[in-house]
Amino acid sequence: MANDLKDGIKKISGFLGKSERQTYHLCATGQLPGAFKIGRIWHLRVSTFIAAIKRREREHGGV
Repeated sequence: MANDLKDGIKKISGFLGKSERQTYHLCATGQLPGAFKIGRIWHLRVSTFIAAIKRREREHGGV
């Protein structure tokens, strides 16, 4: 379960392959499924993110 959680914009951006600025924007605007904030730190639940991507792919005729 510990591997399922990325904590901090730096770790999340590394996982996504995006810049820290882009990642912060995605989190702050609610565009990143599985992202939530505790205090001042953003976190990403990887399993929630992956499930949302798979769901979108099915809905839009993806892979």
